[in-house]
Amino acid sequence: MKRFIKSFLMTSIPFGIIMSLIFAFNSDWSLAIYTGLMGGVFFGLAMAIFSNSQWVEDSSRPEIPIDEQIIKDGPASHFKGFENVGGWLFLTDSRLIIKSHSFNFQNHELSIPLNEVVDAQSVLTMKLIPNGLKVEMRDGHSERFVVEGSREWSCQITEMISKNKL
Repeated sequence: MKRFIKSFLMTSIPFGIIMSLIFAFNSDWSLAIYTGLMGGVFFGLAMAIFSNSQWVEDSSRPEIPIDEQIIKDGPASHFKGFENVGGWLFLTDSRLIIKSHSFNFQNHELSIPLNEVVDAQSVLTMKLIPNGLKVEMRDGHSERFVVEGSREWSCQITEMISKNKL
């Protein structure tokens, strides 16, 4: 329930503010505020229901061998080109996996072996929102994700990197 409320607030408030500003240019302020609020509430509810649905989790579940243990998982987005591809992120005892749900234009699955990861950092998305996760690899490239609890994700990944070095 907490994740649902957080999803609702994180989508409805920005959407409602933007819609109010857009409508304010075309009509009076009272109508713009009312329309923005209603639009924000409905959009926020739709996004919270969608992102917390069992369908999203089920359609984003990769094949994980029985001998591989899932340490952490949750909804996430992966930056792939200009699209922020939604799906589910998994941290196992040997790799980091993101699999997109089938509602995206670019469906994909990315598997990063933990022995290739050198660092995981909690970062700001759009230089503003503290929900980014940056994973740096040995070959110099990095992957960026949007996750809930990015500090927890970076700590868990760092811990698993240390365990895999032993």
